[in-house]
Amino acid sequence: MTLRDGRVETVLSYGEYLRRYIDEVRAKGATPLLFTLTPRNQWDNGKVRRKNDSYNIWIREVAAEKNVPVIDLEEISASDFERWSHFKVDYMFYNDNIHSSAFGAAHNARCAALGIAACEASDLKQYLRPLDLPTQELVREPGKPALIVTGDSTIQNTDSDPDGMWGWGSVLETVFDPSRITLCNAGKAGRSARTFLDEGRWDRVYNSIQPGDYVVIQFGHNDMGPVNRPPFRAELAGDADETDNVFMPNKRQYQVIYSYGWYLRKFIDDVREKGGTPILVSLTPRNEWPHGKMERRDDTYGIWLRDVIKKTGVDFIDMHNITADYYDSIGPEATKAYYKNDHTHTSRLGAERNAKSFAEGLRKAGHPLAKYLK
Repeated sequence: MTLRDGRVETVLSYGEYLRRYIDEVRAKGATPLLFTLTPRNQWDNGKVRRKNDSYNIWIREVAAEKNVPVIDLEEISASDFERWSHFKVDYMFYNDNIHSSAFGAAHNARCAALGIAACEASDLKQYLRPLDLPTQELVREPGKPALIVTGDSTIQNTDSDPDGMWGWGSVLETVFDPSRITLCNAGKAGRSARTFLDEGRWDRVYNSIQPGDYVVIQFGHNDMGPVNRPPFRAELAGDADETDNVFMPNKRQYQVIYSYGWYLRKFIDDVREKGGTPILVSLTPRNEWPHGKMERRDDTYGIWLRDVIKKTGVDFIDMHNITADYYDSIGPEATKAYYKNDHTHTSRLGAERNAKSFAEGLRKAGHPLAKYLK
Protein backbone atom coordinates (compact mmCIF):
# COMPACT_ATOMS: atom_id res chain seq x y z
CA MET A 1 0.00 0.00 0.00
CA THR A 2 1.29 3.44 -0.96
CA LEU A 3 0.74 6.10 1.68
CA ARG A 4 -0.03 9.76 0.96
CA ASP A 5 3.57 10.75 1.58
CA GLY A 6 4.74 8.25 -1.01
CA ARG A 7 6.03 5.64 1.41
CA VAL A 8 5.13 2.02 0.76
CA GLU A 9 3.82 -0.03 3.67
CA THR A 10 2.87 -3.68 3.78
CA VAL A 11 -0.58 -4.11 5.36
CA LEU A 12 -1.57 -7.56 6.58
CA SER A 13 -4.99 -9.07 7.21
CA TYR A 14 -6.59 -8.90 10.66
CA GLY A 15 -5.97 -12.64 11.11
CA GLU A 16 -2.34 -12.40 10.11
CA TYR A 17 -1.71 -9.74 12.76
CA LEU A 18 -3.28 -12.05 15.35
CA ARG A 19 -1.00 -14.90 14.18
CA ARG A 20 2.07 -12.70 14.56
CA TYR A 21 1.03 -11.57 18.06
CA ILE A 22 0.47 -15.19 19.10
CA ASP A 23 3.86 -16.25 17.77
CA GLU A 24 5.63 -13.36 19.46
CA VAL A 25 3.95 -14.06 22.78
CA ARG A 26 4.96 -17.72 22.62
CA ALA A 27 8.49 -16.77 21.61
CA LYS A 28 8.75 -14.94 24.92
CA GLY A 29 7.60 -18.00 26.83
CA ALA A 30 4.19 -16.52 27.61
CA THR A 31 0.72 -17.96 26.95
CA PRO A 32 -1.60 -16.24 24.45
CA LEU A 33 -5.35 -16.03 24.99
CA LEU A 34 -7.76 -14.55 22.44
CA PHE A 35 -10.83 -12.49 23.37
CA THR A 36 -13.69 -11.43 21.16
CA LEU A 37 -14.42 -7.71 21.10
CA THR A 38 -16.57 -5.87 23.63
CA PRO A 39 -20.14 -5.40 22.39
CA ARG A 40 -21.43 -2.10 21.04
CA ASN A 41 -24.70 -0.49 22.01
CA GLN A 42 -26.20 -1.41 18.65
CA TRP A 43 -29.34 -3.50 18.29
CA ASP A 44 -31.22 -5.49 15.66
CA ASN A 45 -34.72 -6.80 16.42
CA GLY A 46 -34.20 -6.66 20.17
CA LYS A 47 -30.78 -8.34 20.07
CA VAL A 48 -27.34 -6.83 20.47
CA ARG A 49 -25.60 -6.85 17.12
CA ARG A 50 -22.78 -9.45 17.15
CA LYS A 51 -19.71 -9.53 14.90
CA ASN A 52 -20.41 -13.10 13.85
CA ASP A 53 -19.99 -12.32 10.16
CA SER A 54 -16.49 -10.84 10.55
CA TYR A 55 -14.24 -10.55 13.58
CA ASN A 56 -15.69 -13.48 15.51
CA ILE A 57 -15.14 -15.78 12.50
CA TRP A 58 -11.58 -14.59 11.98
CA ILE A 59 -10.72 -14.86 15.69
CA ARG A 60 -11.99 -18.44 15.91
CA GLU A 61 -10.26 -19.48 12.71
CA VAL A 62 -6.92 -18.22 13.97
CA ALA A 63 -7.55 -19.72 17.42
CA ALA A 64 -8.24 -23.16 15.91
CA GLU A 65 -5.20 -22.92 13.65
CA LYS A 66 -2.89 -21.83 16.47
CA ASN A 67 -4.51 -23.91 19.21
CA VAL A 68 -5.26 -20.86 21.34
CA PRO A 69 -8.22 -20.62 23.78
CA VAL A 70 -10.94 -18.06 22.98
CA ILE A 71 -12.95 -16.12 25.56
CA ASP A 72 -16.19 -14.93 23.98
CA LEU A 73 -16.36 -11.64 25.86
CA GLU A 74 -18.85 -10.18 23.41
CA GLU A 75 -21.36 -12.97 23.96
CA ILE A 76 -21.08 -12.96 27.76
CA SER A 77 -21.48 -9.18 27.98
CA ALA A 78 -24.15 -8.87 25.29
CA SER A 79 -26.26 -11.57 26.94
CA ASP A 80 -26.45 -9.38 30.03
CA PHE A 81 -27.41 -6.37 27.93
CA GLU A 82 -30.32 -8.29 26.45
CA ARG A 83 -31.88 -8.97 29.85
CA TRP A 84 -31.27 -5.46 31.17
CA SER A 85 -33.29 -2.32 30.53
CA HIS A 86 -32.11 0.04 27.79
CA PHE A 87 -31.59 2.64 30.53
CA LYS A 88 -28.99 0.39 32.15
CA VAL A 89 -27.31 -0.57 28.89
CA ASP A 90 -27.05 3.08 27.90
CA TYR A 91 -25.06 4.02 30.99
CA MET A 92 -22.59 1.22 30.29
CA PHE A 93 -21.31 3.57 27.56
CA TYR A 94 -20.10 7.15 27.64
CA ASN A 95 -20.42 9.69 24.82
CA ASP A 96 -20.92 7.07 22.08
CA ASN A 97 -22.03 3.47 21.53
CA ILE A 98 -18.52 1.98 21.60
CA HIS A 99 -16.52 3.33 24.53
CA SER A 100 -17.51 2.16 27.98
CA SER A 101 -18.22 4.25 31.03
CA ALA A 102 -16.79 3.24 34.41
CA PHE A 103 -19.90 1.07 34.82
CA GLY A 104 -19.31 -0.59 31.45
CA ALA A 105 -15.62 -1.15 32.07
CA ALA A 106 -16.36 -2.84 35.39
CA HIS A 107 -19.01 -5.00 33.73
CA ASN A 108 -16.67 -6.03 30.90
CA ALA A 109 -13.94 -6.88 33.40
CA ARG A 110 -16.29 -9.15 35.33
CA CYS A 111 -17.50 -10.77 32.09
CA ALA A 112 -13.87 -11.39 31.13
CA ALA A 113 -13.24 -12.98 34.54
CA LEU A 114 -16.31 -15.21 34.17
CA GLY A 115 -15.08 -16.28 30.74
CA ILE A 116 -11.63 -17.10 32.06
CA ALA A 117 -13.11 -19.07 34.97
CA ALA A 118 -15.15 -21.18 32.54
CA CYS A 119 -12.28 -21.78 30.10
CA GLU A 120 -11.04 -25.34 30.55
CA ALA A 121 -8.16 -24.80 28.13
CA SER A 122 -6.48 -22.12 30.25
CA ASP A 123 -5.00 -22.18 33.75
CA LEU A 124 -5.30 -18.40 34.07
CA LYS A 125 -8.36 -18.96 36.28
CA GLN A 126 -6.12 -19.82 39.23
CA TYR A 127 -5.09 -16.15 39.43
CA LEU A 128 -8.61 -14.73 39.59
CA ARG A 129 -9.98 -13.18 42.72
CA PRO A 130 -13.10 -14.89 44.13
CA LEU A 131 -16.05 -14.22 41.83
CA ASP A 132 -18.68 -14.37 44.57
CA LEU A 133 -20.58 -11.08 44.70
CA PRO A 134 -20.77 -9.20 48.03
CA THR A 135 -24.21 -9.21 49.66
CA GLN A 136 -26.07 -7.35 52.37
CA GLU A 137 -26.15 -9.00 55.77
CA LEU A 138 -29.63 -10.45 55.77
CA VAL A 139 -31.03 -13.52 57.55
CA ARG A 140 -33.78 -14.93 55.36
CA GLU A 141 -36.54 -17.33 56.35
CA PRO A 142 -38.45 -19.47 53.84
CA GLY A 143 -41.66 -17.91 52.59
CA LYS A 144 -40.91 -14.44 53.96
CA PRO A 145 -40.08 -11.47 51.71
CA ALA A 146 -37.56 -8.90 52.84
CA LEU A 147 -37.99 -5.18 53.37
CA ILE A 148 -34.61 -3.51 52.77
CA VAL A 149 -34.35 0.20 53.55
CA THR A 150 -31.54 2.30 52.06
CA GLY A 151 -30.56 5.84 52.88
CA ASP A 152 -28.48 7.98 55.21
CA SER A 153 -28.33 8.52 59.00
CA THR A 154 -32.02 9.44 59.16
CA ILE A 155 -32.64 5.79 58.30
CA GLN A 156 -29.57 4.04 59.72
CA ASN A 157 -28.81 5.55 63.14
CA THR A 158 -29.33 3.33 66.18
CA ASP A 159 -28.68 4.52 69.74
CA SER A 160 -28.96 3.11 73.27
CA ASP A 161 -30.28 6.45 74.57
CA PRO A 162 -33.88 7.36 73.67
CA ASP A 163 -32.72 10.96 73.40
CA GLY A 164 -29.81 10.03 71.13
CA MET A 165 -29.85 9.98 67.31
CA TRP A 166 -32.16 7.38 65.83
CA GLY A 167 -33.05 6.54 62.25
CA TRP A 168 -36.50 5.22 61.41
CA GLY A 169 -34.98 2.15 59.72
CA SER A 170 -33.79 1.04 63.17
CA VAL A 171 -37.36 0.97 64.56
CA LEU A 172 -39.11 -0.81 61.70
CA GLU A 173 -40.38 -3.44 64.12
CA THR A 174 -42.62 -0.80 65.72
CA VAL A 175 -44.84 -0.80 62.63
CA PHE A 176 -44.04 -4.05 60.78
CA ASP A 177 -44.61 -7.63 61.92
CA PRO A 178 -41.18 -9.36 61.89
CA SER A 179 -42.85 -12.77 62.01
CA ARG A 180 -44.15 -12.20 58.49
CA ILE A 181 -41.48 -10.07 56.81
CA THR A 182 -37.69 -9.88 57.18
CA LEU A 183 -36.55 -6.37 58.10
CA CYS A 184 -33.15 -5.09 56.97
CA ASN A 185 -31.72 -1.64 57.67
CA ALA A 186 -29.04 -1.09 54.99
CA GLY A 187 -28.73 2.68 55.49
CA LYS A 188 -25.43 4.37 56.32
CA ALA A 189 -24.84 7.69 58.02
CA GLY A 190 -23.33 10.48 55.96
CA ARG A 191 -24.06 8.94 52.58
CA SER A 192 -25.61 10.50 49.52
CA ALA A 193 -27.12 8.45 46.74
CA ARG A 194 -23.81 8.75 44.86
CA THR A 195 -21.51 7.73 47.71
CA PHE A 196 -23.87 4.90 48.69
CA LEU A 197 -23.25 3.60 45.16
CA ASP A 198 -19.56 4.50 44.95
CA GLU A 199 -18.71 2.63 48.16
CA GLY A 200 -20.34 -0.58 46.94
CA ARG A 201 -23.19 -0.39 49.47
CA TRP A 202 -25.84 -0.36 46.79
CA ASP A 203 -24.21 -3.33 45.03
CA ARG A 204 -24.52 -5.37 48.23
CA VAL A 205 -28.22 -4.54 48.37
CA TYR A 206 -28.68 -5.27 44.65
CA ASN A 207 -26.93 -8.64 44.96
CA SER A 208 -29.23 -9.57 47.87
CA ILE A 209 -32.61 -8.74 46.31
CA GLN A 210 -34.87 -11.67 45.58
CA PRO A 211 -38.20 -11.67 43.71
CA GLY A 212 -40.96 -10.40 46.00
CA ASP A 213 -38.70 -8.21 48.14
CA TYR A 214 -39.38 -4.54 48.83
CA VAL A 215 -36.62 -1.92 48.74
CA VAL A 216 -37.03 1.58 50.18
CA ILE A 217 -34.92 4.31 48.57
CA GLN A 218 -34.60 7.55 50.57
CA PHE A 219 -31.75 10.02 50.00
CA GLY A 220 -31.45 13.79 50.09
CA HIS A 221 -29.89 15.18 53.26
CA ASN A 222 -26.31 14.74 51.99
CA ASP A 223 -26.80 15.08 48.25
CA MET A 224 -26.32 18.77 47.47
CA GLY A 225 -23.36 21.14 47.62
CA PRO A 226 -19.97 21.32 45.86
CA VAL A 227 -19.24 18.03 44.09
CA ASN A 228 -15.44 18.19 44.32
CA ARG A 229 -14.96 19.72 47.76
CA PRO A 230 -15.26 18.11 51.20
CA PRO A 231 -17.18 16.04 52.11
CA PHE A 232 -17.08 14.90 48.43
CA ARG A 233 -20.56 13.39 48.30
CA ALA A 234 -22.82 15.68 46.26
CA GLU A 235 -24.39 15.00 42.89
CA LEU A 236 -25.72 17.34 40.24
CA ALA A 237 -29.00 18.95 41.30
CA GLY A 238 -32.20 17.86 39.61
CA ASP A 239 -33.18 14.83 37.55
CA ALA A 240 -31.64 15.51 34.15
CA ASP A 241 -29.57 13.00 32.19
CA GLU A 242 -26.68 15.45 31.97
CA THR A 243 -23.31 14.50 33.45
CA ASP A 244 -20.15 16.29 34.51
CA ASN A 245 -16.66 14.80 34.37
CA VAL A 246 -15.15 16.21 37.55
CA PHE A 247 -11.64 15.96 39.00
CA MET A 248 -12.01 14.60 42.54
CA PRO A 249 -9.06 15.66 44.73
CA ASN A 250 -9.82 13.00 47.33
CA LYS A 251 -9.43 10.26 44.69
CA ARG A 252 -6.85 12.07 42.52
CA GLN A 253 -8.81 11.17 39.42
CA TYR A 254 -11.73 12.29 37.29
CA GLN A 255 -15.19 10.89 37.92
CA VAL A 256 -18.38 11.18 35.89
CA ILE A 257 -21.04 12.64 38.18
CA TYR A 258 -24.74 12.16 37.43
CA SER A 259 -27.80 13.96 38.77
CA TYR A 260 -29.60 13.26 42.04
CA GLY A 261 -32.58 11.92 40.14
CA TRP A 262 -30.41 9.75 37.89
CA TYR A 263 -29.00 7.83 40.87
CA LEU A 264 -32.54 7.25 42.17
CA ARG A 265 -33.63 6.02 38.74
CA LYS A 266 -30.69 3.62 38.64
CA PHE A 267 -31.65 2.17 42.02
CA ILE A 268 -35.28 1.81 40.95
CA ASP A 269 -34.28 0.07 37.73
CA ASP A 270 -31.93 -2.31 39.57
CA VAL A 271 -34.63 -3.37 42.05
CA ARG A 272 -37.09 -4.09 39.26
CA GLU A 273 -34.47 -6.07 37.35
CA LYS A 274 -34.15 -8.42 40.33
CA GLY A 275 -37.90 -8.87 40.68
CA GLY A 276 -38.29 -6.61 43.70
CA THR A 277 -40.59 -3.65 44.32
CA PRO A 278 -38.84 -0.29 44.73
CA ILE A 279 -40.49 2.31 46.97
CA LEU A 280 -39.24 5.88 46.69
CA VAL A 281 -39.59 7.84 49.95
CA SER A 282 -39.15 11.59 50.32
CA LEU A 283 -36.55 12.73 52.83
CA THR A 284 -37.39 13.28 56.49
CA PRO A 285 -38.23 16.92 57.36
CA ARG A 286 -35.90 19.12 59.37
CA ASN A 287 -36.92 20.88 62.56
CA GLU A 288 -36.93 24.31 60.95
CA TRP A 289 -39.95 26.65 61.22
CA PRO A 290 -39.92 29.54 58.75
CA HIS A 291 -43.10 31.62 59.00
CA GLY A 292 -44.45 29.43 61.80
CA LYS A 293 -44.72 26.28 59.68
CA MET A 294 -42.31 23.37 59.43
CA GLU A 295 -39.86 23.73 56.56
CA ARG A 296 -40.92 22.00 53.33
CA ARG A 297 -38.68 21.23 50.35
CA ASP A 298 -41.40 20.80 47.80
CA ASP A 299 -39.74 23.34 45.49
CA THR A 300 -36.49 21.36 45.14
CA TYR A 301 -36.45 17.72 46.22
CA GLY A 302 -40.21 17.55 45.85
CA ILE A 303 -39.97 18.57 42.19
CA TRP A 304 -37.06 16.24 41.49
CA LEU A 305 -38.75 13.28 43.15
CA ARG A 306 -41.90 13.85 41.16
CA ASP A 307 -39.83 13.99 37.99
CA VAL A 308 -38.42 10.58 38.92
CA ILE A 309 -41.92 9.26 39.58
CA LYS A 310 -43.10 10.55 36.20
CA LYS A 311 -40.20 8.87 34.38
CA THR A 312 -40.32 5.54 36.23
CA GLY A 313 -43.84 5.11 37.62
CA VAL A 314 -42.26 4.08 40.92
CA ASP A 315 -44.35 3.70 44.09
CA PHE A 316 -43.92 6.80 46.26
CA ILE A 317 -44.50 7.57 49.93
CA ASP A 318 -44.29 11.26 50.80
CA MET A 319 -42.85 10.92 54.30
CA HIS A 320 -41.58 14.51 54.15
CA ASN A 321 -45.04 16.01 54.09
CA ILE A 322 -46.84 13.35 56.13
CA THR A 323 -44.44 13.90 59.04
CA ALA A 324 -44.32 17.67 58.59
CA ASP A 325 -48.13 17.82 58.65
CA TYR A 326 -48.08 16.00 61.98
CA TYR A 327 -45.53 18.40 63.45
CA ASP A 328 -47.50 21.38 62.20
CA SER A 329 -50.50 19.98 64.08
CA ILE A 330 -48.63 19.82 67.43
CA GLY A 331 -46.49 22.95 66.97
CA PRO A 332 -42.76 23.72 67.29
CA GLU A 333 -42.55 23.46 71.09
CA ALA A 334 -43.98 19.93 71.24
CA THR A 335 -41.87 18.93 68.24
CA LYS A 336 -38.66 19.50 70.22
CA ALA A 337 -39.10 16.09 71.88
CA TYR A 338 -38.73 14.48 68.45
CA TYR A 339 -35.37 16.19 67.75
CA LYS A 340 -32.94 16.13 70.67
CA ASN A 341 -29.55 16.75 69.02
CA ASP A 342 -29.94 18.99 66.00
CA HIS A 343 -32.48 20.00 63.39
CA THR A 344 -32.00 16.89 61.22
CA HIS A 345 -31.49 13.80 63.40
CA THR A 346 -34.41 12.50 65.40
CA SER A 347 -34.66 11.01 68.86
CA ARG A 348 -36.19 7.56 69.17
CA LEU A 349 -39.59 9.23 69.45
CA GLY A 350 -38.93 11.05 66.18
CA ALA A 351 -37.73 7.88 64.47
CA GLU A 352 -40.92 6.13 65.50
CA ARG A 353 -42.91 9.08 64.17
CA ASN A 354 -41.26 8.72 60.76
CA ALA A 355 -41.89 4.96 60.77
CA LYS A 356 -45.57 5.69 61.52
CA SER A 357 -45.63 8.18 58.64
CA PHE A 358 -44.31 5.48 56.32
CA ALA A 359 -46.99 3.09 57.55
CA GLU A 360 -49.68 5.75 57.11
CA GLY A 361 -48.51 6.41 53.58
CA LEU A 362 -48.60 2.71 52.71
CA ARG A 363 -52.12 2.28 54.09
CA LYS A 364 -53.42 5.38 52.35
CA ALA A 365 -51.94 4.19 49.03
CA GLY A 366 -53.29 0.66 49.48
CA HIS A 367 -49.77 -0.58 48.87
CA PRO A 368 -49.12 -4.37 48.94
CA LEU A 369 -46.42 -3.83 51.61
CA ALA A 370 -49.15 -2.59 53.98
CA LYS A 371 -50.31 -6.16 54.58
CA TYR A 372 -47.17 -6.74 56.66
CA LEU A 373 -47.90 -3.83 59.02
CA LYS A 374 -48.93 -4.48 62.58
